[in-house]
Parts: sequence; structure tokens; C-alpha cells
Amino acid sequence: MRTFVSFQYSDRSTPVLLIVSLAGIKVCSPDGKCVQMAHALRRISYATCEPQHAQFSFLAREPRAHFSIQYCHSFITESAEQVSAFSNLLTFLRNSQLRSCNCEESFVQYSILW
Repeated sequence: MRTFVSFQYSDRSTPVLLIVSLAGIKVCSPDGKCVQMAHALRRISYATCEPQHAQFSFLAREPRAHFSIQYCHSFITESAEQVSAFSNLLTFLRNSQLRSCNCEESFVQYSILW
């Protein structure tokens, strides 16, 4: 737990805009002009959140990479509500994709630390 707390307040954190949609997850510059990374929903194997620490994380693989090679991306949000919104929406979108339903484009975006 000490490691997380010290990382949470680290100077290495970078503000980003995180966008979760039917297309996947995009990590953009705070103004939204530069996409730093994007992961399609099919490449995201796991997502979790820790509301009491305002942390949201997901595992994703790179395109054309072996399925066993996963990268963990963790984000610190401004509130537990943001964490819950990301986690709930990502779960809903993954389930929708698995059922192949034609849902309206849904997304949520927040400025957070990466």
C-alpha cells in the first residue's frame, strides 16, 4: 500500500484526457488535440478500479503482439465517482460488444493524471 500512496502523489504524473467509448479507450493530451495511445475494446483484457484511492487501471495488448504480453495502464482521477464511471462504462461497453448489440455511441471523458 505504501508504494501506491507514494506513487499517487509522485511528480511523474502527467495530466491527460481519458476517453472511454464503443471504439475503446483513448488517452489524449489535456486539450484533446494529441492522442498519446488508443486501445480497441477487443485488446483490453481486464479493467479494475480502486475508488477509495481514485485509481482506474486496465490491461491491454499491442496490435499483432502475442496475446500473453499485456501492458498495465493506471490512472488517478479526481474523485471516486470518476473511477466508478470509467469502470461501469467499460464493463457495459465490453458486455455490449460481446453481445454485438447496436448501442448508441456512449462515452465519458475526464481530465485525469497518468
